[in-house]
Amino acid sequence: MIVNLWASWCPPCRAELPAIQRYAQRAAGQVAVVGVATLDTRNGASSIIEDLGLTFPVLYDEQGVLLRAAADRSALPVTLFVDRDGRIAHVHQVAALTDTTLNQLAGQYLGVAVS
Repeated sequence: MIVNLWASWCPPCRAELPAIQRYAQRAAGQVAVVGVATLDTRNGASSIIEDLGLTFPVLYDEQGVLLRAAADRSALPVTLFVDRDGRIAHVHQVAALTDTTLNQLAGQYLGVAVS
């Protein structure tokens, strides 16, 4: 599973969400992709979901509980790679993901690379 924490007010989040969407479509049936609108309002998040045509499930964490529990920093975006046993195999919190980087990390930490 890939869990992407993002917010509508976060420029790097906006930059990587299209890559997350493309990966979700390519990996359908192999890797579940879930977004978590973090420290954001439902209205703000909904506008980005609509603008970018996101179709993967999105949860709302207005208080940032998951971010505080899973990441070493409070800046977004943060992407969690969760293995088959439900353990966080990797936390990506360096820069916005690209198609290439996302596919490489999924291959490395989840054993699933898609084209």
